[in-house]
Amino acid sequence: SWLSKKQTSVALSTMEAEYVALSEATKETIHLRRLIKEMYGDQYVNVSTDMLCDNQSAIALSKENMLHQRSKHIDIRYHFSRDAQNKG
Repeated sequence: SWLSKKQTSVALSTMEAEYVALSEATKETIHLRRLIKEMYGDQYVNVSTDMLCDNQSAIALSKENMLHQRSKHIDIRYHFSRDAQNKG
């Protein structure tokens, strides 16, 4: 499930590119957690998963519920990681 590929949209900043990658990684993580749960039960999925990102702006955007002047153009579908984090 690990791969390298071009992003499907053009990012206007490094923060946006990292944020899109974080969203894709979150989707992949949720998929793998569901697969592990189906195979082995709840015993391995009750632990939280740490998502690592080296861009401070992307981290801040994933934690906040506000849009700023520089980030309001980001497509709503890329806020998936923020939504998943809020849901637990």
